[in-house]
Order: sequence, then structure tokens, then C-alpha cells
Amino acid sequence: MTLSYRWAKNPSIVLLNSNLEEFRTSAPISRLPKTFKEAITVAHSPEDWAREPLQMHQVYANSACTISATASEGPDEGLFRSRIVQETLIGHIKVQFADGKPRRFDVWDQHHMQRLTQGPLTDRGWVFQERILSPRVLHFAKTQAVWECFEMHKSEMFPRWSPRPADAVYTPDLKAIDAFFDDGHRRTAWAKEEN
Repeated sequence: MTLSYRWAKNPSIVLLNSNLEEFRTSAPISRLPKTFKEAITVAHSPEDWAREPLQMHQVYANSACTISATASEGPDEGLFRSRIVQETLIGHIKVQFADGKPRRFDVWDQHHMQRLTQGPLTDRGWVFQERILSPRVLHFAKTQAVWECFEMHKSEMFPRWSPRPADAVYTPDLKAIDAFFDDGHRRTAWAKEEN
């Protein structure tokens, strides 16, 4: 499991080489920010920063699931938030057909999933890498939880299916990028995204 979160501008607690032994012996979990009570990295270590970024692709690619604090501005906000139920619900239209049988249709728009997975966290550059490499991502978004994997997107609003008609114009899934590019072209696409 991996955790994707946005760092605080002024972290309340930081694991450094200078306090590493204190953390090993007393593990002040109660002092850790809400979002990552168990996600600890050694910060401000030149050796750590030189080594770890080179391993991040393996960390996320080999994670069973990345838990994403998508709607959080920083680590103290946590994953869960109070929600307005009406924002999670979808509209329905009930139509009476000539055969006398009423049918119910769900109302949605073509940017539904893209809007759900947008948030303060997804504004960060490294999250693009995390989302592409992670086989599964569980987003804790502003209005609901969203599941994103190579095969599907699901949300609390659409638990059994994802709105994706063939004729709708939508942004291709980040997870489907492997289906369109071989390894060399993915690197080219990444370089264009970075520029």
C-alpha cells in the first residue's frame, strides 16, 4: 500500500537524520499529521533524496493500492470530510414508454470522473506519475470516494457502472496509456507533459 498526500507548507513534525533514533525508540504516532500516521519518510537527507526518487516508479508500480488524499490541501486535513449528500447523488429521469413500462435513466455529464478525481493533490506534478504507475488508486475526493484501476473507474455515485458512452468526448483514462504507447512513446508523452 502507498499513500499519496500533499505536504504541508510548514510541517508540524519532520523525520530527519538528527531525530531518527528518537523516532525509532519512541515512535510519536500521536504527533503525526492526520493523513499519514503511518507514512513516514526521512526528509532533508541528501542521501535519501538522491536514492529514493530513483525508486519511486517501483514503489507505486508494485503497490497493491495507492490511497490518495485527493481533496486535502495538506497532511493535517486527513482523508475523510463532511459531505453534502445532495452533491453525491445523481439525477434520475423516469420516462413512461408506449408499452406502459416506466424506465429510469441516470443523468450525468461527460466529465463526471475527471471532475471527481481533481483536487489540490492532483495539481502536483509527481501525482501524474503516481496515478499512471499505481495499478489501483482509491481517491478520497471532495464529494465521494472514487476507485481507479486499469480496468475501470467506479464512484459512490456510480457503483455498478461508469458513464462512458462511445460517442462522448472525454479525456482518455490515465490508466489506459499503456494501451496506446510502447515504452519509448510513453517517455516522449511524459517529456511533452513536463514541458
